[in-house]
Amino acid sequence: MWIEQLPNGKYRYCERFKNPHTGKVKKISLVSSKKNDKANMSVKLYEAYTATLGAPSASSEVSFKELSDKWFSVYEQTVKKSTSSNIKGRLKIINSELADYKMNDFKPQVINRYLLDRLQNKGNKRATISVDKSIIERVLDFGISYGYYTDISYKTQITLPKINLSKKDELKYLERDELKQVLDWVKETYGDEHYRLVYLQANTGMRYNELVALNYNTDIDLANKTISITKNYDAKNNLFTTPKTGDARTIFISDRMVSLIKEQIAYDQLKMMRYNLSRENTLLFRSWYDKPIHISTMNDKLRHIKFIPGKTISTHIFRHTFVTIMLENNIEPKLIAKHLGHSSTKMIDRVYSHFSDKMNRQLQHAVDAVEI
Repeated sequence: MWIEQLPNGKYRYCERFKNPHTGKVKKISLVSSKKNDKANMSVKLYEAYTATLGAPSASSEVSFKELSDKWFSVYEQTVKKSTSSNIKGRLKIINSELADYKMNDFKPQVINRYLLDRLQNKGNKRATISVDKSIIERVLDFGISYGYYTDISYKTQITLPKINLSKKDELKYLERDELKQVLDWVKETYGDEHYRLVYLQANTGMRYNELVALNYNTDIDLANKTISITKNYDAKNNLFTTPKTGDARTIFISDRMVSLIKEQIAYDQLKMMRYNLSRENTLLFRSWYDKPIHISTMNDKLRHIKFIPGKTISTHIFRHTFVTIMLENNIEPKLIAKHLGHSSTKMIDRVYSHFSDKMNRQLQHAVDAVEI
């Protein structure tokens, strides 16, 4: 919807609708004296549009399950398999309760009751049910576009109460001494390979599933001290996809990381001969089953670390730790974001806000210690 101000001081509310029968787009507009009347005018515009169509199509007799299946068959072709798998899982839960509703009975109140029940009686977090709300709205948008649904009022009438809010998660990272403790523990408990994996992630800031997707024959240039990040391991579906942002990138590594990677390559080749692993598989970090070391396997190991107060250790904490190390060394946030494969500095800014608190405390202590 868009609004045009008229010379007489009134406002023209405009919207384009696609005719489900002809596929043609029609512009509908109505005039109001109010500037902030979007919710009311949205309903009136659609009523004016549907009046031009005549009686609703018999296709509105399809069920929500049938419509959601039609939508998903198109949606899954537009996203990564990992994304479609997650949405498919949520859609299955939604259909466990809403599948049999006919679309001409699928009112906003039905949706609101479902959302509220999930929050109050099923104990779901609001962030989770917000995803369900988004999926339902996408299905209904699809239904309107193709003539299976006619009640546009859902756009203003679906509500999601602000209950079961997730606690604001403090962005965690490891101080240098804490990182050393963790590295020493991993080495002592699980050996050199897992130590090298953790150490490399903390010193590159790579996402875990980017790191375990590295092929040391094609992705690592030890002479020029660079790593090309071209793949992401989809652990759930056991396949390689493009990086999370969709764009490949090249990052620099230190001399110490070059040495560490050489050690890991030598170890992998020894492991290959000893355990008759595939010679064609040149993943830098692979399991005994010739697959990348699964992220859940690594996180299960790290969860045993209880000696860092107030911090739950997972692979992602090493990515945040890398950011703090870079900030400590006064690296420009935009460069850090580019290295991490982020399109913005939003995450770096979050880390920096915590890091700034620490620097302010250090400044306060310094001021307290100085007398002039």
